[in-house]
Amino acid sequence: ISMASAGVSRIQQLIQQAKTTFSYSRSDGMYTRELEKLRTVMSTVTSDDVNLTSAVANRSWDYPSSNIYDAPAAFIDIHECAQFSLTVFMIKAKKHMPLHDHPEMFGLMKVLFGSMVVTSFNRPHPLPTEKPPYLAHFSSSALVTSSSELCSLHPDEGNIHEIEAQDSVVAFLDILAPPYNPNEGRDCTYYYKESTPPYKNNISVPERSVWLTPGTHPSWFTCIPLSLNS
Repeated sequence: ISMASAGVSRIQQLIQQAKTTFSYSRSDGMYTRELEKLRTVMSTVTSDDVNLTSAVANRSWDYPSSNIYDAPAAFIDIHECAQFSLTVFMIKAKKHMPLHDHPEMFGLMKVLFGSMVVTSFNRPHPLPTEKPPYLAHFSSSALVTSSSELCSLHPDEGNIHEIEAQDSVVAFLDILAPPYNPNEGRDCTYYYKESTPPYKNNISVPERSVWLTPGTHPSWFTCIPLSLNS
C-alpha cells in the first residue's frame, strides 16, 4: 500500500522520503535513487499542503517581542532533525534575501506561489587562506515559479545565493541537509560584493564572478518566525 493510498499527507510523504534519502551517504548509489524520489514528491507539493493562505502571505509580518514590524521575510518551521530541515520561507514583493551560504549542505527549493530570481555562486572550498575578499564563480541566475523545476544547491556548487521576490509575495519550500548547526560548523554567513582589490588586478576573473567578503547579518534584513496556525 502506498503512503498516498494509506491517507498519509503529502508533507508526511515528503518528510518520510527525506528521512530515507538522507540516511544514505552521498557517495552511496542508493542516495542518488532516493534523491530522485524525493525530487518527485517535493515537486508535487502546493501551498494547500502546508495550509498556507493568502491572508498569511499578504499581511504585515510582525514580531513585537523583538520590536520587528513589517519584516521583509518570514519562515515557518515544519520539520527538523539531525539529517535535514524542512521550512517554508516567504519574501515580500520586491524584497530580497541577501547573499548567504550553506556550508557543507545540500538543498532543494520548490516555489509554492509567486516568483523569484535566484542568483547563485560557487562557494570557495576550502576557503582560501588569504584574507578576503574571495573570488566566487558565478553558477546560475533564473526566474523561478511554482511551475519551474526544483532549485538545488550543493556543498561547492551554487552554495552562496540571493533570492529576490518579484511583483508579489513569494513562498517556497526549502530542504537543507544537514540543517544549519553552528556547533557543528554550519552557521549561516552573509556576504558582501566588493570591487576587485588592487593587489588582485592581475587575476583573470570569469564573467559574472564576484569578489565577496563575509560579514555580519545585514541590519536591514529580518526574517521572522511564524507558525502554521498564524
